Amino acid sequence: VRAVGENSFQPKIGFKTRYGMVGNPFATASSAGTIAAGTNYYYRIVKVSNLM
Repeated sequence: VRAVGENSFQPKIGFKTRYGMVGNPFATASSAGTIAAGTNYYYRIVKVSNLM
């Protein structure tokens, strides 16, 4: 999917796929098919408290 950033008007990339993505495709890998812990910035770890 092609898009343009709303603030910078720079081209953006999107992935339309029916298959799940396990890691960021632009993350650096130490060897073929593996990503080191803490270097995959596709997912974020967030602590949520006080919901009720």
